Amino acid sequence: MIKVSPRAPTQRGLDLLAKTPEFQTIFQQEMKARGLQIPWAMECFHMIDYTVTWPTFFNGGPITVKDVDFDPFDRAILITLLKVQDNWSHPLGWSEETSCKEGR
Repeated sequence: MIKVSPRAPTQRGLDLLAKTPEFQTIFQQEMKARGLQIPWAMECFHMIDYTVTWPTFFNGGPITVKDVDFDPFDRAILITLLKVQDNWSHPLGWSEETSCKEGR
C-alpha cells in the first residue's frame, strides 16, 4: 500500500505509484505495444500531474482517453494508471478512444 499525505502534491503520489511492480509491468507492456521509448515516457510521467488534475479530464463519469486530446506518451501513461487502478477496490470506469488514423 502506498501512503501519501493528503497535503502532498499529486505528482508525489504518482511517483510512488510508479515504483510499484504492478505499475512497472503494465507500463512496460503499454510502451512496447505502442512502440514508445521507456526513458522518454518516464520523463513525461514526471510531469503528468497537470493532466490528471486537469478539470475536464475527470468529470465524475467514466473517463474516456481520446487520442486527439493527448500525445502518445501522455495517453500511454494515463492508460497505464487506469489499468493499475482497475485492481483497486473502487476503480474508475474508463475507455480509450482512438481514431481511424492509428489503425486500431
